[in-house]
Amino acid sequence: MAGHSRFAPSATEREFQCPPSFLLNEGAPDRQSFDAAHGTAAHHLGELCLSNDHDAVFYAGCVIAVTAKGDCRFVHENAPLVDGEQGFEVDDEMVNAVQSYVDMCREVPGDHFYEVRVEHTKWCPDFDEWGEPLGPQYGTSDHVCVSVAEKTIYVDDLKYGKGVKVFATKNKQATKYALGTIEEKAWEYGITDDWKVVIRIAQPRLDHFDVWETTVGELLAFGQEIKERLSLVFVEGTPFNPGEKQCKFCKVAARCKPLHDYVHDQRALAFEDEDAKQMTSPHLLSLEDLAQAYLRHPLFVLQYDAVVREIQESLKEGVEVPGLKLVNANTHRQWTDELAARRKLRELGVPREKMVKEKFVSPNQAEKLLVKEHRPQLESLWRKPPGGPVIALADDPRDAYTAQQPELDGFVDEDFDDGFN
Repeated sequence: MAGHSRFAPSATEREFQCPPSFLLNEGAPDRQSFDAAHGTAAHHLGELCLSNDHDAVFYAGCVIAVTAKGDCRFVHENAPLVDGEQGFEVDDEMVNAVQSYVDMCREVPGDHFYEVRVEHTKWCPDFDEWGEPLGPQYGTSDHVCVSVAEKTIYVDDLKYGKGVKVFATKNKQATKYALGTIEEKAWEYGITDDWKVVIRIAQPRLDHFDVWETTVGELLAFGQEIKERLSLVFVEGTPFNPGEKQCKFCKVAARCKPLHDYVHDQRALAFEDEDAKQMTSPHLLSLEDLAQAYLRHPLFVLQYDAVVREIQESLKEGVEVPGLKLVNANTHRQWTDELAARRKLRELGVPREKMVKEKFVSPNQAEKLLVKEHRPQLESLWRKPPGGPVIALADDPRDAYTAQQPELDGFVDEDFDDGFN
Protein backbone atom coordinates (compact mmCIF):
# COMPACT_ATOMS: atom_id res chain seq x y z
CA MET A 1 0.00 0.00 0.00
CA ALA A 2 2.99 2.27 -0.36
CA GLY A 3 2.10 5.75 -1.50
CA HIS A 4 -1.53 5.48 -0.43
CA SER A 5 -2.58 7.80 2.40
CA ARG A 6 -5.03 6.08 4.70
CA PHE A 7 -4.80 8.57 7.57
CA ALA A 8 -6.23 11.99 6.67
CA PRO A 9 -5.33 14.75 9.15
CA SER A 10 -8.96 15.91 9.09
CA ALA A 11 -10.02 12.57 10.65
CA THR A 12 -7.37 12.53 13.38
CA GLU A 13 -9.70 13.80 16.12
CA ARG A 14 -12.21 11.03 15.45
CA GLU A 15 -9.52 8.34 15.24
CA PHE A 16 -7.82 9.63 18.40
CA GLN A 17 -11.05 9.61 20.42
CA CYS A 18 -12.49 6.38 18.96
CA PRO A 19 -9.80 4.18 17.34
CA PRO A 20 -12.16 1.38 16.18
CA SER A 21 -13.96 3.90 13.97
CA PHE A 22 -10.97 3.98 11.60
CA LEU A 23 -11.53 0.69 9.76
CA LEU A 24 -15.32 1.12 9.74
CA ASN A 25 -15.04 4.57 8.14
CA GLU A 26 -12.42 3.36 5.68
CA GLY A 27 -14.91 0.83 4.35
CA ALA A 28 -17.83 3.27 4.19
CA PRO A 29 -18.68 5.16 0.96
CA ASP A 30 -17.68 8.81 0.63
CA ARG A 31 -20.69 11.11 0.34
CA GLN A 32 -19.83 14.78 0.06
CA SER A 33 -22.50 16.89 1.73
CA PHE A 34 -23.64 20.29 0.49
CA ASP A 35 -21.87 22.00 3.42
CA ALA A 36 -18.63 20.11 2.77
CA ALA A 37 -18.70 21.05 -0.91
CA HIS A 38 -19.45 24.68 0.03
CA GLY A 39 -16.36 24.67 2.26
CA THR A 40 -14.28 23.19 -0.55
CA ALA A 41 -15.33 26.06 -2.83
CA ALA A 42 -14.37 28.62 -0.17
CA HIS A 43 -10.97 26.95 0.30
CA HIS A 44 -10.40 27.06 -3.44
CA LEU A 45 -11.21 30.77 -3.46
CA GLY A 46 -8.81 31.37 -0.58
CA GLU A 47 -6.03 29.53 -2.39
CA LEU A 48 -6.61 31.57 -5.56
CA CYS A 49 -6.47 34.84 -3.63
CA LEU A 50 -3.27 33.97 -1.80
CA SER A 51 -1.50 32.38 -4.76
CA ASN A 52 -2.42 35.10 -7.26
CA ASP A 53 -2.27 38.04 -4.83
CA HIS A 54 -5.90 38.99 -5.44
CA ASP A 55 -8.56 40.07 -2.98
CA ALA A 56 -11.66 37.90 -2.79
CA VAL A 57 -13.83 40.60 -4.40
CA PHE A 58 -11.86 40.04 -7.62
CA TYR A 59 -13.81 36.78 -8.05
CA ALA A 60 -17.20 38.15 -6.93
CA GLY A 61 -20.08 36.79 -8.98
CA CYS A 62 -18.14 33.79 -10.27
CA VAL A 63 -19.52 30.30 -9.77
CA ILE A 64 -17.23 27.56 -8.49
CA ALA A 65 -18.08 23.98 -9.41
CA VAL A 66 -17.10 21.26 -6.93
CA THR A 67 -16.97 17.64 -8.05
CA ALA A 68 -17.74 14.62 -5.85
CA LYS A 69 -13.96 14.11 -5.48
CA GLY A 70 -13.45 17.68 -4.29
CA ASP A 71 -11.94 19.13 -7.47
CA CYS A 72 -12.85 22.75 -8.29
CA ARG A 73 -13.21 24.85 -11.41
CA PHE A 74 -15.02 27.97 -12.55
CA VAL A 75 -18.35 27.60 -14.34
CA HIS A 76 -18.82 29.63 -17.51
CA GLU A 77 -20.89 29.59 -20.68
CA ASN A 78 -18.64 27.11 -22.47
CA ALA A 79 -18.25 24.90 -19.38
CA PRO A 80 -21.59 24.69 -17.53
CA LEU A 81 -22.31 22.54 -14.50
CA VAL A 82 -22.49 18.82 -15.23
CA ASP A 83 -24.03 15.91 -13.32
CA GLY A 84 -22.16 15.17 -10.11
CA GLU A 85 -21.02 18.78 -9.61
CA GLN A 86 -22.34 21.34 -7.15
CA GLY A 87 -22.10 25.04 -8.00
CA PHE A 88 -21.46 27.83 -5.48
CA GLU A 89 -21.60 31.53 -6.29
CA VAL A 90 -18.89 33.75 -4.86
CA ASP A 91 -21.45 35.95 -3.13
CA ASP A 92 -20.95 38.74 -0.61
CA GLU A 93 -20.85 36.33 2.32
CA MET A 94 -18.12 34.20 0.74
CA VAL A 95 -16.16 37.27 -0.34
CA ASN A 96 -16.18 38.76 3.17
CA ALA A 97 -15.46 35.46 4.93
CA VAL A 98 -12.61 34.39 2.69
CA GLN A 99 -11.11 37.89 2.67
CA SER A 100 -10.84 37.87 6.47
CA TYR A 101 -8.91 34.58 6.25
CA VAL A 102 -6.69 35.94 3.46
CA ASP A 103 -5.93 39.07 5.50
CA MET A 104 -4.98 36.91 8.48
CA CYS A 105 -2.55 34.91 6.37
CA ARG A 106 -0.96 37.98 4.83
CA GLU A 107 -0.41 39.83 8.10
CA VAL A 108 2.59 37.75 9.27
CA PRO A 109 6.11 38.22 7.85
CA GLY A 110 8.11 35.33 6.44
CA ASP A 111 8.03 32.77 3.65
CA HIS A 112 4.46 31.85 2.76
CA PHE A 113 3.29 28.52 1.35
CA TYR A 114 -0.26 27.76 0.21
CA GLU A 115 -2.02 24.38 -0.08
CA VAL A 116 1.10 22.67 1.22
CA ARG A 117 1.26 18.88 0.87
CA VAL A 118 3.05 17.62 3.97
CA GLU A 119 3.99 14.14 5.13
CA HIS A 120 2.89 13.08 8.60
CA THR A 121 3.91 9.39 8.48
CA LYS A 122 5.96 9.61 11.71
CA TRP A 123 2.79 10.40 13.68
CA CYS A 124 0.73 7.49 12.31
CA PRO A 125 0.96 3.77 13.18
CA ASP A 126 4.15 2.09 11.95
CA PHE A 127 2.33 -1.02 10.71
CA ASP A 128 -1.09 -1.78 9.26
CA GLU A 129 -3.58 -4.48 10.32
CA TRP A 130 -1.55 -7.16 8.49
CA GLY A 131 1.76 -6.16 10.09
CA GLU A 132 3.03 -4.52 6.92
CA PRO A 133 4.68 -1.06 6.90
CA LEU A 134 1.96 1.54 6.54
CA GLY A 135 3.68 3.62 3.89
CA PRO A 136 3.85 7.42 3.46
CA GLN A 137 0.89 9.42 4.73
CA TYR A 138 0.15 12.91 3.42
CA GLY A 139 -2.16 15.82 4.09
CA THR A 140 -2.64 19.29 2.62
CA SER A 141 -2.35 22.35 4.84
CA ASP A 142 -4.23 25.52 3.85
CA HIS A 143 -1.43 27.95 4.67
CA VAL A 144 2.02 27.79 6.27
CA CYS A 145 4.36 30.69 7.02
CA VAL A 146 7.93 30.21 8.26
CA SER A 147 9.46 33.30 9.84
CA VAL A 148 13.19 32.88 10.49
CA ALA A 149 13.48 36.34 12.09
CA GLU A 150 10.79 35.45 14.66
CA LYS A 151 11.81 31.77 14.88
CA THR A 152 8.14 30.99 14.40
CA ILE A 153 6.07 28.65 12.25
CA TYR A 154 2.50 29.71 11.51
CA VAL A 155 -0.07 27.12 10.46
CA ASP A 156 -3.46 28.53 9.42
CA ASP A 157 -6.59 26.49 8.80
CA LEU A 158 -9.78 27.89 7.25
CA LYS A 159 -13.05 26.47 8.54
CA TYR A 160 -16.00 27.70 6.47
CA GLY A 161 -18.71 25.83 8.37
CA LYS A 162 -21.13 27.39 10.83
CA GLY A 163 -22.32 24.28 12.65
CA VAL A 164 -19.46 23.47 15.03
CA LYS A 165 -17.02 25.98 16.49
CA VAL A 166 -13.43 24.73 16.04
CA PHE A 167 -10.66 25.62 18.49
CA ALA A 168 -6.91 25.84 17.95
CA THR A 169 -5.52 24.47 21.22
CA LYS A 170 -4.30 20.91 20.61
CA ASN A 171 -6.23 20.82 17.35
CA LYS A 172 -5.07 17.46 16.03
CA GLN A 173 -5.62 18.18 12.35
CA ALA A 174 -3.58 21.41 12.45
CA THR A 175 -1.01 19.69 14.66
CA LYS A 176 -0.44 17.10 11.93
CA TYR A 177 0.09 19.91 9.41
CA ALA A 178 2.53 21.66 11.74
CA LEU A 179 4.47 18.47 12.46
CA GLY A 180 4.73 17.71 8.75
CA THR A 181 5.96 21.25 8.11
CA ILE A 182 8.60 20.95 10.83
CA GLU A 183 9.79 17.63 9.39
CA GLU A 184 10.06 19.07 5.89
CA LYS A 185 11.48 22.51 6.68
CA ALA A 186 13.73 21.76 9.69
CA TRP A 187 16.98 21.42 7.73
CA GLU A 188 16.23 24.28 5.31
CA TYR A 189 15.42 26.83 8.03
CA GLY A 190 17.40 25.46 10.97
CA ILE A 191 14.27 24.81 13.03
CA THR A 192 14.99 23.71 16.60
CA ASP A 193 12.86 22.64 19.58
CA ASP A 194 12.77 26.17 21.02
CA TRP A 195 11.09 27.65 17.92
CA LYS A 196 7.54 28.84 18.42
CA VAL A 197 4.57 27.25 16.63
CA VAL A 198 1.41 29.32 16.18
CA ILE A 199 -1.68 27.41 15.08
CA ARG A 200 -4.56 29.63 14.01
CA ILE A 201 -8.11 28.65 13.17
CA ALA A 202 -10.15 31.03 11.01
CA GLN A 203 -13.89 30.40 11.13
CA PRO A 204 -15.13 33.69 9.66
CA ARG A 205 -18.82 32.84 9.26
CA LEU A 206 -18.96 32.47 13.05
CA ASP A 207 -16.66 35.48 13.52
CA HIS A 208 -14.38 33.04 15.36
CA PHE A 209 -10.59 33.29 15.16
CA ASP A 210 -8.67 31.15 17.64
CA VAL A 211 -4.93 30.88 18.33
CA TRP A 212 -2.71 28.31 20.07
CA GLU A 213 0.93 29.14 20.71
CA THR A 214 3.32 26.36 21.65
CA THR A 215 6.91 25.28 20.92
CA VAL A 216 8.32 22.78 18.48
CA GLY A 217 9.46 20.60 21.40
CA GLU A 218 6.01 20.58 23.01
CA LEU A 219 4.34 19.88 19.67
CA LEU A 220 6.65 16.93 18.99
CA ALA A 221 5.69 15.46 22.36
CA PHE A 222 2.01 15.92 21.54
CA GLY A 223 2.66 14.25 18.19
CA GLN A 224 3.94 11.16 20.01
CA GLU A 225 0.77 11.12 22.09
CA ILE A 226 -1.28 11.20 18.88
CA LYS A 227 0.82 8.38 17.37
CA GLU A 228 0.37 6.14 20.42
CA ARG A 229 -3.38 6.63 20.37
CA LEU A 230 -3.69 6.08 16.62
CA SER A 231 -1.70 2.85 16.93
CA LEU A 232 -4.80 1.37 18.60
CA VAL A 233 -6.83 1.52 15.37
CA PHE A 234 -5.42 -1.85 14.32
CA VAL A 235 -5.60 -3.46 17.78
CA GLU A 236 -8.49 -5.89 17.97
CA GLY A 237 -10.76 -5.37 20.96
CA THR A 238 -10.01 -1.67 21.47
CA PRO A 239 -13.26 -0.30 22.91
CA PHE A 240 -15.44 2.19 21.08
CA ASN A 241 -15.74 5.61 22.67
CA PRO A 242 -18.93 7.40 21.56
CA GLY A 243 -18.89 11.17 21.99
CA GLU A 244 -20.00 14.35 20.28
CA LYS A 245 -16.60 15.27 18.83
CA GLN A 246 -15.75 11.90 17.36
CA CYS A 247 -19.26 10.95 16.19
CA LYS A 248 -20.10 14.27 14.53
CA PHE A 249 -18.34 13.48 11.25
CA CYS A 250 -18.23 9.70 11.50
CA LYS A 251 -19.54 8.10 8.30
CA VAL A 252 -21.03 5.13 10.17
CA ALA A 253 -22.66 7.03 13.06
CA ALA A 254 -26.13 6.07 11.82
CA ARG A 255 -25.30 2.34 12.03
CA CYS A 256 -22.94 2.38 15.03
CA LYS A 257 -24.32 0.03 17.69
CA PRO A 258 -22.01 1.29 20.49
CA LEU A 259 -23.32 4.83 19.86
CA HIS A 260 -26.91 3.60 19.82
CA ASP A 261 -26.43 1.65 23.07
CA TYR A 262 -24.77 4.63 24.74
CA VAL A 263 -27.35 7.29 23.90
CA HIS A 264 -30.30 5.00 24.64
CA ASP A 265 -29.04 3.73 28.00
CA GLN A 266 -31.52 5.41 30.35
CA ARG A 267 -30.00 4.01 33.52
CA ALA A 268 -26.69 5.78 33.18
CA LEU A 269 -26.19 6.01 36.95
CA ALA A 270 -26.31 2.86 39.06
CA PHE A 271 -27.66 3.26 42.58
CA GLU A 272 -25.28 1.96 45.23
CA ASP A 273 -27.24 3.29 48.18
CA GLU A 274 -30.06 0.94 49.24
CA ASP A 275 -31.98 3.87 50.77
CA ALA A 276 -31.87 5.68 47.44
CA LYS A 277 -33.42 2.62 45.78
CA GLN A 278 -36.29 2.60 48.24
CA MET A 279 -36.95 6.33 47.83
CA THR A 280 -37.04 6.22 44.01
CA SER A 281 -39.96 4.71 42.12
CA PRO A 282 -38.81 2.05 39.62
CA HIS A 283 -41.28 3.51 37.14
CA LEU A 284 -39.86 7.07 37.19
CA LEU A 285 -36.51 8.51 36.21
CA SER A 286 -34.65 10.30 38.98
CA LEU A 287 -33.24 13.81 38.63
CA GLU A 288 -29.82 12.20 38.20
CA ASP A 289 -31.17 10.15 35.31
CA LEU A 290 -32.74 13.24 33.76
CA ALA A 291 -29.44 15.09 34.06
CA GLN A 292 -27.64 12.27 32.25
CA ALA A 293 -30.30 12.25 29.53
CA TYR A 294 -29.92 16.02 29.11
CA LEU A 295 -26.13 15.74 28.81
CA ARG A 296 -26.58 13.16 26.07
CA HIS A 297 -29.01 15.32 24.10
CA PRO A 298 -26.37 16.42 21.51
CA LEU A 299 -25.62 12.78 20.77
CA PHE A 300 -29.32 11.93 20.43
CA VAL A 301 -29.66 14.73 17.85
CA LEU A 302 -26.41 13.72 16.15
CA GLN A 303 -27.48 10.10 15.81
CA TYR A 304 -30.95 11.03 14.54
CA ASP A 305 -29.49 13.38 11.91
CA ALA A 306 -27.01 10.68 10.86
CA VAL A 307 -29.85 8.15 10.49
CA VAL A 308 -31.84 10.59 8.31
CA ARG A 309 -28.81 11.25 6.08
CA GLU A 310 -28.00 7.55 5.74
CA ILE A 311 -31.56 6.60 4.76
CA GLN A 312 -31.93 9.57 2.39
CA GLU A 313 -28.65 8.83 0.58
CA SER A 314 -29.51 5.13 0.31
CA LEU A 315 -32.91 5.92 -1.20
CA LYS A 316 -31.34 8.42 -3.61
CA GLU A 317 -29.00 5.67 -4.80
CA GLY A 318 -31.95 3.38 -5.49
CA VAL A 319 -31.49 1.14 -2.45
CA GLU A 320 -34.76 -0.21 -1.09
CA VAL A 321 -35.36 0.73 2.56
CA PRO A 322 -38.22 -1.27 4.15
CA GLY A 323 -41.30 0.87 4.82
CA LEU A 324 -39.78 4.12 3.51
CA LYS A 325 -39.55 6.06 0.25
CA LEU A 326 -38.47 9.48 -1.03
CA VAL A 327 -41.12 12.07 -1.90
CA ASN A 328 -41.04 15.72 -2.85
CA ALA A 329 -41.01 18.00 0.18
CA ASN A 330 -43.89 20.42 0.67
CA THR A 331 -43.14 23.89 -0.66
CA HIS A 332 -44.80 27.29 -0.55
CA ARG A 333 -46.37 28.91 -3.59
CA GLN A 334 -44.22 31.46 -5.44
CA TRP A 335 -45.18 34.26 -7.82
CA THR A 336 -44.34 33.54 -11.45
CA ASP A 337 -44.57 37.27 -12.21
CA GLU A 338 -44.33 39.42 -9.08
CA LEU A 339 -44.84 42.70 -10.95
CA ALA A 340 -48.06 41.43 -12.53
CA ALA A 341 -49.22 40.15 -9.13
CA ARG A 342 -48.62 43.59 -7.56
CA ARG A 343 -50.62 45.28 -10.29
CA LYS A 344 -53.49 42.83 -9.90
CA LEU A 345 -53.62 43.32 -6.12
CA ARG A 346 -53.71 47.11 -6.59
CA GLU A 347 -56.57 46.71 -9.09
CA LEU A 348 -58.41 44.67 -6.48
CA GLY A 349 -58.04 47.48 -3.94
CA VAL A 350 -55.19 46.17 -1.75
CA PRO A 351 -53.07 49.11 -0.44
CA ARG A 352 -49.30 49.00 -0.92
CA GLU A 353 -48.47 48.89 2.81
CA LYS A 354 -50.36 45.63 3.15
CA MET A 355 -48.59 44.07 0.16
CA VAL A 356 -45.00 44.95 1.06
CA LYS A 357 -43.73 44.16 4.54
CA GLU A 358 -40.61 46.11 5.50
CA LYS A 359 -38.41 45.33 8.49
CA PHE A 360 -35.41 47.30 9.71
CA VAL A 361 -32.12 45.42 9.87
CA SER A 362 -30.97 44.01 13.22
CA PRO A 363 -27.74 45.22 14.90
CA ASN A 364 -25.97 42.06 13.71
CA GLN A 365 -27.15 42.59 10.14
CA ALA A 366 -26.25 46.28 10.28
CA GLU A 367 -22.67 45.53 11.41
CA LYS A 368 -22.17 43.28 8.39
CA LEU A 369 -22.97 46.26 6.17
CA LEU A 370 -20.08 48.26 7.65
CA VAL A 371 -16.32 47.95 7.71
CA LYS A 372 -14.93 47.06 11.15
CA GLU A 373 -13.67 50.60 11.81
CA HIS A 374 -17.21 52.03 11.63
CA ARG A 375 -18.98 49.40 13.74
CA PRO A 376 -18.19 51.02 17.14
CA GLN A 377 -20.35 54.02 16.12
CA LEU A 378 -23.43 51.79 16.48
CA GLU A 379 -22.66 50.62 20.02
CA SER A 380 -24.68 53.36 21.72
CA LEU A 381 -27.70 52.60 19.54
CA TRP A 382 -28.38 49.00 20.55
CA ARG A 383 -28.76 47.00 23.72
CA LYS A 384 -28.76 43.33 24.57
CA PRO A 385 -31.83 42.44 26.67
CA PRO A 386 -31.49 39.74 29.34
CA GLY A 387 -32.12 36.29 28.01
CA GLY A 388 -34.54 33.71 29.29
CA PRO A 389 -33.50 30.69 31.33
CA VAL A 390 -31.37 28.05 29.61
CA ILE A 391 -29.74 24.98 31.11
CA ALA A 392 -25.93 24.95 31.30
CA LEU A 393 -23.19 22.91 32.96
CA ALA A 394 -22.54 23.70 36.64
CA ASP A 395 -19.09 25.14 35.85
CA ASP A 396 -20.38 27.51 33.14
CA PRO A 397 -18.76 30.95 33.71
CA ARG A 398 -22.04 32.86 33.19
CA ASP A 399 -23.94 34.21 36.20
CA ALA A 400 -26.82 32.16 37.55
CA TYR A 401 -30.24 33.03 36.11
CA THR A 402 -32.39 35.58 37.92
CA ALA A 403 -35.98 36.27 36.92
CA GLN A 404 -36.36 39.58 35.06
CA GLN A 405 -39.36 41.90 35.06
CA PRO A 406 -40.70 42.68 31.58
CA GLU A 407 -39.13 45.80 30.14
CA LEU A 408 -41.33 48.30 28.30
CA ASP A 409 -38.70 50.71 27.05
CA GLY A 410 -38.53 48.83 23.76
CA PHE A 411 -42.18 49.65 22.99
CA VAL A 412 -42.64 51.32 19.62
CA ASP A 413 -45.70 53.45 18.88
CA GLU A 414 -46.82 52.37 15.40
CA ASP A 415 -48.23 55.88 14.82
CA PHE A 416 -44.84 57.48 15.42
CA ASP A 417 -43.27 58.92 12.28
CA ASP A 418 -39.53 58.11 12.27
CA GLY A 419 -38.90 60.15 9.14
CA PHE A 420 -38.10 57.16 6.95
CA ASN A 421 -41.47 56.76 5.24
